[in-house]
Amino acid sequence: MQFLRMILWPVSILYGMGSYFFHWLYNVGVLSSNSFELPTISVGNITVGGTGKTPHVEYLIRMLSDDGLVMEENLATLSRGYGRATSGFLLAKEDATSFEVGDEPRQFRKKYKKLHVAVSEDRSEGIATLMKLIPNLSVILLDDAFQHRKVKPGFSLLLIDYHFFSKPQYLLPTGNMREPMSGIKRADTVIVTNSPSLLSPIERRRIRKKMNLSSHVNVYHSGVSYGETCSLFIDSEIQIHPKKYYFENEYSVLLITGLADPTPLNDYYQKNVKELIHLKFPDHHEYTMEDIKGIQKKFDNIVNNNKVVFTTEKDAMRLSVPGLIRPLKDLPIVYLPIKIVFNNEDGIKFNTEIKEYVTKN
Repeated sequence: MQFLRMILWPVSILYGMGSYFFHWLYNVGVLSSNSFELPTISVGNITVGGTGKTPHVEYLIRMLSDDGLVMEENLATLSRGYGRATSGFLLAKEDATSFEVGDEPRQFRKKYKKLHVAVSEDRSEGIATLMKLIPNLSVILLDDAFQHRKVKPGFSLLLIDYHFFSKPQYLLPTGNMREPMSGIKRADTVIVTNSPSLLSPIERRRIRKKMNLSSHVNVYHSGVSYGETCSLFIDSEIQIHPKKYYFENEYSVLLITGLADPTPLNDYYQKNVKELIHLKFPDHHEYTMEDIKGIQKKFDNIVNNNKVVFTTEKDAMRLSVPGLIRPLKDLPIVYLPIKIVFNNEDGIKFNTEIKEYVTKN
C-alpha cells in the first residue's frame, strides 16, 4: 500500500492543487453559486463514501415530517443518482428502479410514499425544476452536494467518520479525500458519524481541534442502530425470523455488501453470530447473474444447516431488480434497516438547529 501511495503521490498533489483552485474560484467570486429562497439543506462529506449520508438524509425526512414542521408531501430529495443508467433531471415514480434513479433515491422513494425524489447531475437546474413542478415544496434535501459549488445551500451539513481522525488522510487517488481539509470551513454544522456511544469531553475537544472550526460551527456525534429483519421480497414464501433468533440459534451468516466501508457492519455481525462469511463488492455495485450464482454457491457451501443471507438496505435496492429476483427468491435473504442515533443531548440540539433554520426561512 505504501509503495502504491508513493507512485500516486504526484497525482494526488496535482489533484489537490486543482481542487484547491476550483474552490478558490468560488470563494473569491470568480465563479458564482446560485442560492434559492426555498430552504435547502445539503448533506455531504469530504471523503469518498462511508460516512452515512443516506441514513442522515432519512433522519432529516423523519424528523421534519414526524414533528409536523413540514408535511412529507412538501419535502423533496435531490441527488445525482450515482450509478443510474439515465441522465438529466428525473422525478422518481413509485416503481422506479435503481437503474433509473440510483439505489439511494430508490430507497427514499420506496420508504416514503409521499416524498418527492428527484435526480439531476446539475443540482441548480434540479432545484429550479423541482420548484416549478411542485409549487408547494417547503424544503429540499440535497444528498451528496458538498462539492457541488454551483449551488449555495441555505444550510450545509458535513459528515465526517469518527475514524477519520485516528489515521493519516490523503487526497485522491492516494487516499479517499475529495478535497483539502480547508473545505471543512464551508460547513454550517458538522456531524461526526460512527462515533462510540460514550465519548469523554476531552475526546470531543480533541476532534473539534483537529477540524480547526470557527466557534459558531456546531459539532455533533452520531452512531447507528440496527432495526429488525426485513425480507428482500414481500411475497417470499421463506419464513423470516427476528434478528435475535438468528443470533441466538447459532446461525451462519453470509453477509453481502456493496459499500465504501463495510467495517462497522462487519464488526456488528462478528459480535453477534456464530460464523460470518463476508462477500464484499464495490460501492454501488450493480449485481449480475454471475454474482447471484456466486452468492448461491457460497451459501450452498456453508456446512451449518442453520444459515441465512444478510445484506444492506442499499444493496437490497440493487438486488431486487427484474432478472435477479427469481433465483434470489430461493435464498433466505434479509436486511437490517439502520437509523441514526445521536450521542447524549446532541440529537435535541441538532433538531433544534435544523428546525430554527427551516422556520426562519
